[in-house]
Amino acid sequence: MRTLTHIPVLLILIWITGCELLGQNDVYNLTVSVNDPIRGTVTPSSRQFEEGAKVTLEADVKDIYENGFRFGWWSGDVSGEENPHTFTIRGDTEAIAVIRRKEHSLTINIEGQGSVVHELAEGSEGGVAVDFPDLYDYQHGSRVQLEAFPASGSQFCYWRGENYSYCDENNPTGSNPQNVRHPGIFKNITISAIFAPELTSCPGPCVSPTSSN
Repeated sequence: MRTLTHIPVLLILIWITGCELLGQNDVYNLTVSVNDPIRGTVTPSSRQFEEGAKVTLEADVKDIYENGFRFGWWSGDVSGEENPHTFTIRGDTEAIAVIRRKEHSLTINIEGQGSVVHELAEGSEGGVAVDFPDLYDYQHGSRVQLEAFPASGSQFCYWRGENYSYCDENNPTGSNPQNVRHPGIFKNITISAIFAPELTSCPGPCVSPTSSN
């Protein structure tokens, strides 16, 4: 009988000890930040989590500056391009949301005989898109200088944009100090370089429908 009276007490002690052990998981710090806090935020913010906790990070990019920015990837102790991104806490963790400019393609058509070189204009806010060079050319907001090189026996006439929304006779673009103008990359755009044989007239006038001429 004496042994039987101690069995319930022993079971209670084991149950209490087990509960205490369950509550003794290590606690770790999650430090969250954004490389460009003006244009993006992340939830949840920095806080502590028990080891083994599942955490879902979500970056929100603000719709400002002509919507020219997007979420890129997670950096620090967290990696990947998923947004939201779920992972398990195994230790102190730093998560950085990388916000970057969008990328747009620049397509140049050649009409006539010649070639074109394009490069980032001096002082441009954007840059060359380096992540996917086969798919994109320039970051959102970039201004690009175009230079045309006529083939032997040809002359350069002008640059013509889609739907004639862009027309420029300067070569390279922006070379006229009175009219410093470079094509701005704010979406996927197509520009044509118009060439004609020497000693002949260029095909049609270079007049943009938005100009006053």
